[in-house]
Amino acid sequence: MSEELKSFLQGLRTKPELLEELRSLLGDVDAAIRWACERGCHLTPEDIAEIRGSDEELSEDELDKVAGGDTAWPPPPAPPTGDP
Repeated sequence: MSEELKSFLQGLRTKPELLEELRSLLGDVDAAIRWACERGCHLTPEDIAEIRGSDEELSEDELDKVAGGDTAWPPPPAPPTGDP
């Protein structure tokens, strides 16, 4: 991934509405490129393909976060109540 693309996507993460706009345009490469260019980023068709691919797949780390990681299960044991 190019540094320009990384920087652009990092900026979009703070603006979810713009990220959704871009996602809605990913089916039309030319429209997505024009949209990014209007926002100061000159993407290539390869960049758009990379975004499309990364939008469809989650990394192992992202899957762990979604699932709560391996520390979420099993839950810790309940403390003793003190009743015999």
